[in-house]
Amino acid sequence: EILIGLVGSEMCIRDSYRHQGYGREGLRLLCDAARAQGVTALYDDIAADNPSVALFLACGFEIAARTADIVLVCKHLQGDEKPVRDTISNV
Repeated sequence: EILIGLVGSEMCIRDSYRHQGYGREGLRLLCDAARAQGVTALYDDIAADNPSVALFLACGFEIAARTADIVLVCKHLQGDEKPVRDTISNV
């Protein structure tokens, strides 16, 4: 049975497995794998009304930009990072 699945660039947790730490662990594994591959930052755009925004923030992501419909979150994975607000322009 699949607990965590990636759909395109989306991570989906089955309803029956939510609120058990799988999302947090999935984000941790994703960040670790990206860091190991030399990725310096991860971004995700999330619907503003999606409760997973709180999960991303709890996992160290910061809000880089926001509209009425979308929240763009970012997490720097390497040292010497600029503040998130300084990494986005023209948003």
